[in-house]
Amino acid sequence: MRPHLRSLILAAALLVPAAAFVTACGESHDDAAPAAPKAARTDAPAPRTLAWELDQLVDAGSPGAIALVDDGHGIRLSAAGVADRRTGRPLRPTDRFRAGSNTKTFVATVALQLVGERKLSLDDTVEHWLPDILPYGEQVTVRQLLNMTGGVPDYVPGLERKMVKDRTYLTRSYSPRQLVAMVGDKPDFAPGSSWNYSTTGYVLAGLIIERATGKRVADELERRVFEPLRMDHTYFPGATTALEGSHANGYGELDGTLRDLTAFNASAAWAGGAAVTTATDMARYWRGLLGGRLLAPAQLAAMKTTVPIGHGYPASYGLGLQRFTQYEKECGVLWGNGGDLPGFSSEFFNSEDGKRQAGVIVNVNPIPKVVSGEPLGATKVTAIAQALGRDRC
Repeated sequence: MRPHLRSLILAAALLVPAAAFVTACGESHDDAAPAAPKAARTDAPAPRTLAWELDQLVDAGSPGAIALVDDGHGIRLSAAGVADRRTGRPLRPTDRFRAGSNTKTFVATVALQLVGERKLSLDDTVEHWLPDILPYGEQVTVRQLLNMTGGVPDYVPGLERKMVKDRTYLTRSYSPRQLVAMVGDKPDFAPGSSWNYSTTGYVLAGLIIERATGKRVADELERRVFEPLRMDHTYFPGATTALEGSHANGYGELDGTLRDLTAFNASAAWAGGAAVTTATDMARYWRGLLGGRLLAPAQLAAMKTTVPIGHGYPASYGLGLQRFTQYEKECGVLWGNGGDLPGFSSEFFNSEDGKRQAGVIVNVNPIPKVVSGEPLGATKVTAIAQALGRDRC
């Protein structure tokens, strides 16, 4: 779950038989053994292993599901269900998926690197870098864009409503300034006075990065984040609906039917959610970030300075990442983020030093209610507990 609105579509349950379960275990963080087929499934739910939880997700209605667990000694990747409902191809744990709002964490990292290089300040205003793009731009700072306290409205709910009525909106191309113009005329609240989830704010942050560097956001992400961490299967696409390489197809319910939503134009998310990645690459990213490989201590501390989300949501928000407060009593501090786009939903949890990690990805969004409740929540809790070596979290 992310502290922002999912699609307004009410997804219905779809029962899909569980496909073969595959798992890969690495001797180190960088190498994984080939996937092996799962043994025949039984009806006994105990013990509630991660394999069993993933099967429940598929049985409840998700076409497929991937889980990642790193207990500090190596990564275990698991998958169940299918990547493609038409062909029946089993989902591989190494398949690419749309990262959604995990992209925000990448973008915030680049912005903070520029702060460390004195090419940008968190106190700079939007107006300073992007004159006249917002009528109230002189009141909104870069810091407020990144921690979502700037009051900039989110264009996503309105665009989702259009996509529900007319699926051609899924495949249309948008410029970043067109996305901002959808909602940029007046703030939701006085900048700095409250919090709202705003993908628009990260589109603005991406434009500021491009103005400060003179280069495309895609190039800066590649040079500053993906290449140094050897995230070889992660990339930032342009205005295209295509997914490169071996990937999962993404599904979601429209008009009462589970439909293939893979052909989503990445420009509709841009710096707020366009990246494509894999579970293993996301693990590399979080280990690198929290382990101090991407940011100097001052910038990492700024990134982890959080503000309340409010409305009872059990997390607080920093500069492009979350602190998951609901787990702290039993399992300590966990940092991470997640992402929702048409067809895909994911969430990643990491220990303070990034050495223990858990992640769960499903290739369905909007998520059927029978999937998003107990099956998905239980899978995440099981993955986190295994990563931390606990019985429960």
